Amino acid sequence: MTFRHWSWLAVAAISFMVLPATSLAKLSPGVSLEGSLSESERDALGTLALADEPMRDAILGVSLHPQSVERIASISRDSSDQFRERMNAIPRSKQKDMWELVRYPELIDELVQGGRPARGAVAGIVSPYPESIRKVATRIVDRDFNLLNDIAHLHSDAERETAKLIASLPLSAQANFQALIERPDLMSALADHPGLLDELGTQYREGPLETRDAFDRYHEEETLRHEQEIAQWREAIEDDPEAQAELIQSAEDFAEEEGYDSPREVERIVERTEVHHYSHPYPYWFGPPHWRASYHWYPHRSHWGFNFDTGGSFIVFGLPSAYYSSWHDRHPQRRHHYGHIDRHFNRHAPHKRHYRGARIREHARSHKPKRHNNHYRGQKRRGHQKDVHVSNIRNQRRDPRSVRNDDRKGGRTRSRIRTRKGDGDVRTRKHTSKFRDATGRAKPRASDRRASDKGSIRSRVGERRVDAPRTSDRKKSRAQRPKARWKSKSKKNSNGGRNFGRR
Repeated sequence: MTFRHWSWLAVAAISFMVLPATSLAKLSPGVSLEGSLSESERDALGTLALADEPMRDAILGVSLHPQSVERIASISRDSSDQFRERMNAIPRSKQKDMWELVRYPELIDELVQGGRPARGAVAGIVSPYPESIRKVATRIVDRDFNLLNDIAHLHSDAERETAKLIASLPLSAQANFQALIERPDLMSALADHPGLLDELGTQYREGPLETRDAFDRYHEEETLRHEQEIAQWREAIEDDPEAQAELIQSAEDFAEEEGYDSPREVERIVERTEVHHYSHPYPYWFGPPHWRASYHWYPHRSHWGFNFDTGGSFIVFGLPSAYYSSWHDRHPQRRHHYGHIDRHFNRHAPHKRHYRGARIREHARSHKPKRHNNHYRGQKRRGHQKDVHVSNIRNQRRDPRSVRNDDRKGGRTRSRIRTRKGDGDVRTRKHTSKFRDATGRAKPRASDRRASDKGSIRSRVGERRVDAPRTSDRKKSRAQRPKARWKSKSKKNSNGGRNFGRR
């Protein structure tokens, strides 16, 4: 063969080797999976990569069906909206109980099956569950069984629609969807980032082995990065006694406000480097509580990232959760009061992520936050009835047509109302019971009921007359005005009587 033939063979071989590999160039050992992704998609990819191997395989399998993922997410949004509508109709204390109970859907099904159970039957049903859940379940069955039954139907309807949706898929794909729905943090990470879902699906469809290998490498990188972040955080806190004391006190405040056990009451948790997920998250069909500081699926107790052993020694075993750090950032007063741990939060903010990949900080912050106008002053005055009352009166004076209808004292409140008398004249009087009629509306004055040459001047509180004469036309002499008199203070005149004068 001549040199020309050899050259053509070389070109053909190179073309055969290069062209099929162009779509998999991103999966070469030297290139990361997150090269073409946005920042939020990289965070979601970190959440997915921290999962164990069976869940990573399920993620890749689900990525082949993006339309099914989108439709399941739509079912979740609809059921979540209906659930929150029902929650908004009850007090916050009952909402917290219901949010805790929906983490156990199998328990709810047992409680509502066959109608309202007897008290003895409830005790037998809830016996295998934790004590806190037993108390919540018993309380809800006694007080809000109809609402519990309605929520059970919402949950079953969402599962039924999902099962019907994925019935046409292969059995392996159905199993992958069921596994991800039980892990709502992973399912929401896929459903909320369609760009990441399409990228994973495209790469896995074109090269399943290469994509799985790249995903495994990314898992190792994220795990190593997570361990390094924990080590840096542990070293920073253990070397700063003041920050350590502030972290303990801040965790005590967090536990008291959010309803968790005190850090000193929680049993010892040994040091660990592997990623652990806690059972019984909030269901994917309802979502986490809306009043939480962050979107948090797992209500575990180790938000503060430290614990005490049996001897009382301080042990840092992980990073503070995104939920705890968001609670810390919610009020500037906390950031100012716990300045040492706030400074450590700032230092570790750019690289620190939670167990499920959520960033602890979304933006850089300064050490000393600026105080908002009247922030602390408003908190000091909040709750005092006198100040609130005065504030309400001042707000009403801004609008002459506003009426404060307050019957807390049987119609004898001391709040003031304002009534228009014509276009420009505004009078003020106290709103007492003798000025009210049977329906609670304010009665007009006798002078307002008097007829006028220019038309009726009768008015009601809060209404503006259109047939009233101008102010200049109503000017009368002192003799023509109604002689309404009030007793003044006990000051006698020279004749021994009391002075009477116009108020």
